[in-house]
Amino acid sequence: MISLPRLSLLLIPAALIAACGSSAPGEKTATTNPKVAVPEATAPDPRPAPATFKGTVGDTLALGGPGLNDIKTSVRVTLKGTRGPFKGYDLPSGRKLIGVELKFANEGSGVYDDPLPRGELKVTGGKKGKQTNLIQIDGSKSPCRNPSVKLKSGQARSVCIAFEVPKAAKPESFEFVTDSGYGDTGVWTLGA
Repeated sequence: MISLPRLSLLLIPAALIAACGSSAPGEKTATTNPKVAVPEATAPDPRPAPATFKGTVGDTLALGGPGLNDIKTSVRVTLKGTRGPFKGYDLPSGRKLIGVELKFANEGSGVYDDPLPRGELKVTGGKKGKQTNLIQIDGSKSPCRNPSVKLKSGQARSVCIAFEVPKAAKPESFEFVTDSGYGDTGVWTLGA
């Protein structure tokens, strides 16, 4: 005779098998797998994809971006020209310093904030300039100042971004992307 505790141990596995159920031939059963994640529905991003706009020296390009705190930015960027070469800096042989002058005007409803505007300067020979900051040790004014650009709606500011380039190189194009690389791109032909 089987004791009651042993009988319950035999009945538990049988009850579990019965609970899982079996299906008749040709009948399908639904199962769930807790390790498979079901994707949640997401709303489409209402912001348009960043675009690229082209111009030449003196042109103003209207550039936008995602901005901070979901406030879309709208800034007009004018490439005013190039400056230099700048003298009085310790550079490797065969190198020079030049600057790209830009003007930013905030047309958006929120603050346009770019802590340190960056860009890409392409020069003849398929090379790129190395962006740098010109530091004045003697306390004199920098010939190419690149300050933080934090503009309220309607404000404007000019900056100069310095680049170290080969001495014989001439600027061909300059590229700037708003919102620290997440917004629209402006590309200006500088002419070699």
